Amino acid sequence: MTPIILFGSVPLASWSAAQILDHPRLSLAGVVCDCSGKTFAHHGLDHPPVFEFAKDRGIRVVDLDTLPAWTLKHCDGLGLSVRFSEIISADLLAAFKNGVLNLHGGPLPSHRGVDIANHLILEGATTGGGTLHFLDAGIDTGPVIDRSTFDIANGDTAYDVFQKTQRALMGLLARNLDAIAAGKLEAVPQADLIAQGEVAHTYAKADILAFQEIALDMPTDEIDRRVRAFEFEGQEPAYFHIHKRRY
Repeated sequence: MTPIILFGSVPLASWSAAQILDHPRLSLAGVVCDCSGKTFAHHGLDHPPVFEFAKDRGIRVVDLDTLPAWTLKHCDGLGLSVRFSEIISADLLAAFKNGVLNLHGGPLPSHRGVDIANHLILEGATTGGGTLHFLDAGIDTGPVIDRSTFDIANGDTAYDVFQKTQRALMGLLARNLDAIAAGKLEAVPQADLIAQGEVAHTYAKADILAFQEIALDMPTDEIDRRVRAFEFEGQEPAYFHIHKRRY
């Protein structure tokens, strides 16, 4: 059995945990998750947050601060990060001798970082995707194991792209579980992909803010993109000002 420690709090991470538990050659050694009681209902998956999932299944919840020592003692398998919102330190990565996998919600290396669904709409992209890769000390710069793509329709919102991304990530994990269990993952350094002509770009949290305000004299297609790029349940939508009032 290959033991896995899961990093993640959202329903997609609970779905991933269930796939691990159902696999005959994988085991779930513990989870690192948000224990604040967030529900993540807007994610639209029929799965509870990881903290509830772990509590119901009797799975150990491990504290991030003490995990390196616990990992060295209890886990000779892999880590798996699924939409995990905290930085996994270089020391913690080093504690996993077989590495830590990450399900990244965008195509790598072209869309590293955060708010990828929003940026894909702003860019007028016709294709999105997800990536399974190994974590390293950089921001989404680790070697790529597998990628999945999907079409973005003309009227899609950021939330539509987010939902399509979740389905793409599910497919990636499902089709790589046997290789994970067998320890036969093959990964391509992102430097090799860039050398073949692929473009690398990293999106920071602040990058999205410059696009949220709409000027009413903008071209209509630009207004449309910005509105759709910020249409996401639980997030502030795009806005405009008239006579110093915000709408």
